Amino acid sequence: MKLNFNKYLSTIYISIFKIFPVSFNRSLSKFFKKLHDLNLKSSYGSDFISELDIENTKFKLWLMKNDNQAQSVYQPLHKKKISYETVMIKTMIAVIKRLESSALPGTFVRGIFNQSGSSIGPSYSSAIPMQ
Repeated sequence: MKLNFNKYLSTIYISIFKIFPVSFNRSLSKFFKKLHDLNLKSSYGSDFISELDIENTKFKLWLMKNDNQAQSVYQPLHKKKISYETVMIKTMIAVIKRLESSALPGTFVRGIFNQSGSSIGPSYSSAIPMQ
């Protein structure tokens, strides 16, 4: 049976650290968790603009600095070019197109979209349909 590197490393780690008392392992775990949290805090210490292009409509999602939860969700999606809330974005596109069709000739609609998510709180994006 072929073990991948993570399983192998996990097996070695468990074998070594099971001989230590639980209090030592708990302290070690807290130490590494603190390092992980500090790394996230330093990584997400500045505003980040995630640019999306869905159905030929460009969006800019502004992620505020120090919002670790929002940035930890949306930055990886931005880098992988994956849309997280496609249904809501398609709904927003339909609303913008409808507003655009009722607007005066030669004008365009700039929409602001507020989504109060249950997991990350409010996030904002603005959509500017390209003409």
